[in-house]
Amino acid sequence: MEDSEGDSEASGNENEGDFCEKFSQKILGAPAEATLVSHGSKQHQESSSDDDEPLVKYVPKSKKFKSKSKLENWYQQDLPNSVNLNNVIESDTYNNLVSKENPIQFFELFWTDAFFENIKEQTILYATQKNANTSFTVTVEELKVFFSILLISGYSKRPRKDMYWSMDSDLLNEAVAKGMSRNKFRDILRNLHFVNNTQLPANDKFGKVRPLINHLNTVFLQHTPLTQTTSISVDESMVPYYSHHSCKQRIQGKPIRYGFKFWSANVSNAYLVNTEPYQGKEQY
Repeated sequence: MEDSEGDSEASGNENEGDFCEKFSQKILGAPAEATLVSHGSKQHQESSSDDDEPLVKYVPKSKKFKSKSKLENWYQQDLPNSVNLNNVIESDTYNNLVSKENPIQFFELFWTDAFFENIKEQTILYATQKNANTSFTVTVEELKVFFSILLISGYSKRPRKDMYWSMDSDLLNEAVAKGMSRNKFRDILRNLHFVNNTQLPANDKFGKVRPLINHLNTVFLQHTPLTQTTSISVDESMVPYYSHHSCKQRIQGKPIRYGFKFWSANVSNAYLVNTEPYQGKEQY
């Protein structure tokens, strides 16, 4: 009898082990809720076996998912034409543009002598504000050469600006070296200004270049080749910038990930009509 009772106890332990092995490691390690299951009558409890239904039932804890916000429905369609293009620009503007014989004429359409005069005044004013006894001066022709060198540096790059005036034949750029001396280029770069620092606009992080942006937007619109069938698209564009500034953006997946973001309006032939730098959501 003792042996049989011992065997029955051992078999009971084995059954308990077999019961736990029925569940996977994921279920055994997951949080769970315990629910007590009771039967309808006492007789039913006596007649039913312990193995029929366990008194503690495993109920996996349901996962809680964050409710997703309701998405807006967007439709691809043309916006209603509420702009009278005849009052903006004449359709013969395109013919006026293509009639220019050389790139300098194109350049002078947008960078006018009047605007260069303003840059000259603000640059000399800034140099005087820094040092009242300065001998720095600049002319409109020198400013045109200065910006020409900046354009050249965009496609003919050097590790350092001074290398354009290098004596080494593999670094020297004769067009730059003959156009302006290195020291003059440095002086203009050091003092270049578009606006008086004492009259900067409030709450504008691009206040120091705001006159440049406003001027370009004006002449861009003035020479836009608009017609009655012209389509305009608005999208963001990036200007590369890697130093420190509160308006610098990082946009993953873009060819230019770091820099200033500009909202730009362009016509179908890629002509820029208007642009505005992004200064943060609080500005819009």
